[in-house]
Amino acid sequence: MNKNLINVDYFKRGLKINILQVSSSLIIGFTTSIVYFSNLSGRDFVIYSLIQLTVYFFVNFSSLELNQYIRKFVPIMEKRKSILFLSLILKTVSKFFFFGILIYFFVARYTNLYENFNESKLLIFFSVFLLSLIQLFARMLPEYVSANKKFDLIEKKYLFFLTPYKIVALIIFYFFSSTLITAIVINLFLRILQLVLVLTIFEDLKLLTKTFFSKQEKIEEFNITKNLKFTVKNFLYVNFPLLFFSIIPTYLSGNYNLDDVAVFTLVLTLFNAIKPVLYAISTILNPTIVNLKSIKKIAELKITIKTSINILILLHFTGILIIWLSLNFNGFTDFFLQFFSYNLFSDFINSIMVVSLFFVLTMLQQSYFLASNYETKFFYSSLISTIASILFLIIYIYFDLKINFILGVVVVFYCFKYFFSMIFIRNEAGFPIWSPVAILLFFPVSLLTYTFDSLVIYVFLFISISIISLLLINKNYKNLNLEASS
Repeated sequence: MNKNLINVDYFKRGLKINILQVSSSLIIGFTTSIVYFSNLSGRDFVIYSLIQLTVYFFVNFSSLELNQYIRKFVPIMEKRKSILFLSLILKTVSKFFFFGILIYFFVARYTNLYENFNESKLLIFFSVFLLSLIQLFARMLPEYVSANKKFDLIEKKYLFFLTPYKIVALIIFYFFSSTLITAIVINLFLRILQLVLVLTIFEDLKLLTKTFFSKQEKIEEFNITKNLKFTVKNFLYVNFPLLFFSIIPTYLSGNYNLDDVAVFTLVLTLFNAIKPVLYAISTILNPTIVNLKSIKKIAELKITIKTSINILILLHFTGILIIWLSLNFNGFTDFFLQFFSYNLFSDFINSIMVVSLFFVLTMLQQSYFLASNYETKFFYSSLISTIASILFLIIYIYFDLKINFILGVVVVFYCFKYFFSMIFIRNEAGFPIWSPVAILLFFPVSLLTYTFDSLVIYVFLFISISIISLLLINKNYKNLNLEASS
């Protein structure tokens, strides 16, 4: 196998720097979430989290899934053509963004969407508008840079600049101004800094600016009719879960204790903190999947997918074990979970771990489907998953289930999505079945409680799990190297 084609060095380099960046981000994000949770009122924390979740939805909604177009075509495009292609995409999503934000304004202003936060409607709207506008470009431009195999450069910038900013911002919030407005302003400058860092890496910024403001040229890969079909076929997969995340806090606020809703939004902010590493894996692998599929190197493609998923499952299984171990150690829960319910947090965080695993597995499937021109099949599996998820939501509401079960909606969505996608392509790419099933079988066990007080037992088990996991992950890395050089 051609090592340059697989580009294991790039994969390892990108993933390592991403793990460092996301690990620091996750630690800071967890600390920030706890500090915000404990210093803001339950209502203000829900509003802050609601704004962040709505921004995630609005950015993805406005992008029309054309970021996937970048992943599909840019790795195999000539440079100038790829810049023109990116420019056309940015023009399209910008126009759709301003059209969508106008509709959102009237919905937020004149409906009962935010009836539980009436006096904060305008604050929510303007925050969503400004943050989404910045994040839309901060989302699309890195896709182009990553498609040109410069993902590791972006992550280095994030690690060395965003991390110190987050630490300083947290100190300012905690010691000087613990208000909702301060939290929103801190987040605004974080997104601006992220966009600036991406622009410093973008080598063809002048050409992009010129083409963006000039008369629109035509290229074969960019066609309005085709774009619309592409958007429809990929829309449900990304936007249904994000729509659920952005709307459900408002629904829960009217039916459950506000402090419990705050715990739910806290866990979602932790999920958003880990999302960059999940995006990173599919972003790094996408050029390889596209290239291998385009030259019909199916055996190599299966090896790449299988080995990468083995690493993913090991990472998530390790995460679930460490979370389960920590939440059953009284010394940990007494120190970290003094502000909210242990059982509620335990159920939410373990559910999110399962969601994160199947989220990234389905992202890898999406890369394969796009490279294979299977967008219609991808849509069918998304439709089935959405229907199953809505049925679960109806059951949840009808039987008035505990708030602990609400994340079952997205667990059902991603699990159905993963397994039905394999059925539609008869699993021709070699996506595993039994190892994800094993995670699902272990999931209920991770919700059981076996409390203990011994620090020695906790440290021993923590170190043992970590060492075994690192050895197994390293073994898969070595296998990837061997396959690449063979």
